[in-house]
Amino acid sequence: ASVMPSVRDVLGSVDPDLPPIELNTFEQRISSSLALPRVRFVLLCTLAGVACVLTLFGVFGVLASAVAQRTTELGVRRAFGAQRGEVVYRVLLQGLFLSAWGSAIGFLLFLAASRTLGGFLFQIQPLDLGTMITVACVLVSAALGASYAPARRAATVDPARVLRGE
Repeated sequence: ASVMPSVRDVLGSVDPDLPPIELNTFEQRISSSLALPRVRFVLLCTLAGVACVLTLFGVFGVLASAVAQRTTELGVRRAFGAQRGEVVYRVLLQGLFLSAWGSAIGFLLFLAASRTLGGFLFQIQPLDLGTMITVACVLVSAALGASYAPARRAATVDPARVLRGE
């Protein structure tokens, strides 16, 4: 970089009619050649993060709605002796079921779009089984985490209030 002004001066003294020459260091050339892949990577990561957050809110909303609809059933179960842990287990099992189905459908959609998405990946094959299993496990774990709040709410249902219709 320190030699560039001297090179420009020498080239200008040889032929003053030459247009200005763009001189870059090797690092600058590499950085500019990687600019588009970096933008794609940041965009893909941002969209993936937004998708994960929306998924968590969606799972939470669906399970909260399902628990609200099943309040009478859960209250009757509690009235007949179901422990809080059993109610939490049932609601978490429902969340696991939904997230497993969602992961299976997402896996099939990914298989359909893997060639298109392959251009965005760096040093990962589009059908890398380890990556797909890791992502599915992370999403199912996150969905179970989002299921926990509705499950705890379901466990605190007062059987007497439910049976009175409140």
